[in-house]
Amino acid sequence: MNRQIKVMLVEDEAIVAKYLKMEMELEGYKVTDFIPTGEEAVKMARIFKPDVVLMDIKLAGEMDGVTAAEIIIKEHGTPIIFMTSYSKLEITQRAKDMKPAGYFNKPVAVEDIKPVIDGLFLNS
Repeated sequence: MNRQIKVMLVEDEAIVAKYLKMEMELEGYKVTDFIPTGEEAVKMARIFKPDVVLMDIKLAGEMDGVTAAEIIIKEHGTPIIFMTSYSKLEITQRAKDMKPAGYFNKPVAVEDIKPVIDGLFLNS
């Protein structure tokens, strides 16, 4: 891989977000500070222009992660990797129906996410 992959981390649990950010940076990714809401994720995607978004499904604020992901994909075509501990079938099914680059149940291990992200950018 010739360039540093930019990951936007959308997670409303500060402890989880700090852990993921630290672990992903150790793997060589450039990671945003955590973004706790869907609304902020949409705005930050326009500014940060991430290569991939690691998105929690259930977020603080009015907009859930699936809706934020739909907007980010429509505006930028950015691959989304969902993560969740949320089990409400309607929302998790919406996320799966989007055919995301990845879908993980929490707790998420960076060693599980890394092959998915690296696979998206093999020829970069």
